[in-house]
Amino acid sequence: MVKKMKANTLDDFSGDDDKVRYYTGLSSFVTSMALFNLVASEISEKKNSSLKKSQKFIVTLICVYA
Repeated sequence: MVKKMKANTLDDFSGDDDKVRYYTGLSSFVTSMALFNLVASEISEKKNSSLKKSQKFIVTLICVYA
């Protein structure tokens, strides 16, 4: 059975450290938020982008960890 992944915003990880570890390799939601707050100013945000900064962050973590 294929499950649809609901992990495309930081809120989708809130309160679920197991999900954070599984998808990103980070230890907890608190750690992911701390890292996001550290790097958020360096993530580009263009008007025509379909992804928010937090979504770009999550996609990057998932791709790097995979």
